[in-house]
Formats: sequence, C-alpha cells, structure tokens
Amino acid sequence: MRPERGVAVWGSQLLQARDHVARGSDAKALIPVLGETSCVGGPVDRLKRALPKNSATDSSKLTHAIDVIHSTGGRVRVEGLSGIVGCSPRHLNRLFCSNVGVKVKSYIQLAQFHRTLRLICSGGITLSQAAYEGGYADHAHMTRAFQAFGGFSPSAIPENLHLPGVFHTHV
Repeated sequence: MRPERGVAVWGSQLLQARDHVARGSDAKALIPVLGETSCVGGPVDRLKRALPKNSATDSSKLTHAIDVIHSTGGRVRVEGLSGIVGCSPRHLNRLFCSNVGVKVKSYIQLAQFHRTLRLICSGGITLSQAAYEGGYADHAHMTRAFQAFGGFSPSAIPENLHLPGVFHTHV
C-alpha cells in the first residue's frame, strides 16, 4: 500500500508502523483499527474513499475500443484509438491485457488479418487490392501477417478454412 493511502486508512497511527509483516491477531494488536473492518466509517470505508475510483467507464472504454477496431477492420493505430476512447495508450493496453488477454496492438492486427482474409475469400479482388483494402503497407507486409496469424500465405489459403464470425465486419 502506498503511504498516502495508508494515512487514509490508519490516520496518525501510520507513524507508529514498523517495516515488517504482521498477520491475523498480531496485525490487529499493532494497529487495532484493522479489527474494525465491519464498522461503517471504519478503515474499509476510508480506504474506498481514498483509493482512486476504478472507473465504471473502463468497461465502456474497452467496449468502445473493440467496436472501433471492428468497424475499421483493424485499420487504426493504438494512439489514435486511445484518443477516440479517451484514455492513454498505456491504459488502453492494460485494459486489453487484463480483460481480453492480449495487447491492444495484437488485437488490432488480428482484426486486420481477419478482415483481409474475408476480403480474399469473398473473391473478386486481387491480393494487392486486398492488401491495400486491409490496411497493409504492401503485399509482403500482408504475407508476413498471414504467416504469423494463419500459418499460410494469402495465395495458399486452405480450402476447408472456416471463418468464425468473431471479427465479422462489413466488407
């Protein structure tokens, strides 16, 4: 616990704290206010008031970020996305890691790969056009992404490949 948060819980008793670990009744004996955790206005309530609010908007920011990623087909940069949802790139990355399990950049790349794969599978478009529409710098960039995410090249997409609807965007 950070010292400024400890003051909110223990008040002036924090000055008497020593640098060691105490558990159970030993901890309560050192700082009696720990035993009052069920009291209204006790340390738990003071701690809740002192801690920064874990914004309820974090989930809405994450949802909005995912919606933007899908609506752009992965053609958005992390910095731009964080500006759109109203948080720092670092905070957005933490939200993705803790809730989705991957970094935001990886999620964007996966959505970009999936959209481009759908474009190619739908037919009527050349690989170069698919690379451009998918947001890749060139055909080679797209090929590297296909190898990384699919294990195949864009010109050798397996015929029996099933495309799940997870990343479905309008193509």
